[in-house]
Amino acid sequence: MTFDSVLITGGTGLIGSHLSGKLASRGHSVKVLSRNSRFSVPEVIDKSAESQIEIIAGELDNRQLLEELVNQSDIIFYKAASVGSAGAVENAKDFVENNLGATANLVDVLRASKHKVKNIILGSSISVYGEGVYNCSKCGLVRPPLRYKLDTSKSKIDWDPPCPKCGASIVPADTIEDSERLGESTYAVTKRAQEDLLIGTCKLLGIDLSIFRYGTVIGAGQSWHNPFTRFLELALSGEAPVLHEDGKQSRDFMFVDDVVKANLAIMDKQLSGINIFNVSSGDSTSLMDFATTIATEMGAALNKEPALPTIDGRFTPGDVRHCHTDCGKIAEATGLTPQRNLKEGVSHLVEWFVRKKRVAGNA
Repeated sequence: MTFDSVLITGGTGLIGSHLSGKLASRGHSVKVLSRNSRFSVPEVIDKSAESQIEIIAGELDNRQLLEELVNQSDIIFYKAASVGSAGAVENAKDFVENNLGATANLVDVLRASKHKVKNIILGSSISVYGEGVYNCSKCGLVRPPLRYKLDTSKSKIDWDPPCPKCGASIVPADTIEDSERLGESTYAVTKRAQEDLLIGTCKLLGIDLSIFRYGTVIGAGQSWHNPFTRFLELALSGEAPVLHEDGKQSRDFMFVDDVVKANLAIMDKQLSGINIFNVSSGDSTSLMDFATTIATEMGAALNKEPALPTIDGRFTPGDVRHCHTDCGKIAEATGLTPQRNLKEGVSHLVEWFVRKKRVAGNA
């Protein structure tokens, strides 16, 4: 089986830009459905492959348009989604309608139309897990709930969640794909529902489905609204970012080129049935280390003294403290492991950001 005709929804964003370029360079006919009419990082599209890509500006809730595009496609990369962290969604109604309404529309089209789609790759998120798996020396592996309140009765705040069974201190452990999905943010809830909607539909219709639960994907072309782009803005202006809690809360940062390699590898494997993968670096990084690396790399790029991050000790209710994901399953399926380390990836990100801001030398 070959996937000559490819549809990417939300395909002009960070992942979509890089993925479209790679697919077109491999000779695939690529249609990109997006609200935006241009790629966020057009420089990654090889000029010789541009003719293989067609961008269609439109909405996923346009049933007629979506049906037309689905009926022309062999494989769908579903990347369209509104994003937001805990407490960051101002209008839950619009957010849910945008994420789930679009997915429901795709489900209706798949069920009602005579299409040739054989494979779907859905971009989900490790946020569906909520707080990750931890190890307790007394109770073994446990899943603490999200933190909405802190115990302030102690002289020193313990930012990490306690064991939900015995109250003892616990340490993060690997969260695998079979772990229960306990995410409660609006974003996590919509991603979990997207997974479930497509799992049921693909089982019914005999469509192969791969679900990618991404860590925090960063790289050239990331949204200006990405909270971590703010770190770049501050570093560029010589301002120190202020981190909440103690700065030791961790995230799994993965660079976009490794994410694209995973998408291409799974497409080539043509796995049957429903397959779920953590697509992450497998190496969680504290926000303090991440912000420090950005400040240091920006300082080196501009030949300036870096403004290192500080902490304010402020608690964000409902925010995930740690979720260390195991990425062995995707490595076993494809033979791929992430190639970019943190310093290398951030250096590449800073170079792109400085170039886009037209800052050079000692400016």
